[in-house]
Amino acid sequence: MNLKALTNHVPRDEDITFLLKEFTVGFLLTGYAPLVSALHTELMTPTIGSAPHIDTSHFFWLLTYFLKFAGQLELDFEQIR
Repeated sequence: MNLKALTNHVPRDEDITFLLKEFTVGFLLTGYAPLVSALHTELMTPTIGSAPHIDTSHFFWLLTYFLKFAGQLELDFEQIR
């Protein structure tokens, strides 16, 4: 596809849905576990004072939001641990 054709391309809802689905599955299989692990380590690292490095609500949102998809896709625990 040439560049001129891309400038006039308007993605359909199905195109966007497909891209989001592909991203979500790929993220769950390759990036979810390392991200959760790194964030968990960051949260458990002692800080100066009592304030954590990051807001824990974002961490828990990440867990719950993407685990719903993992359940729907029937992924094994080993795939997302």
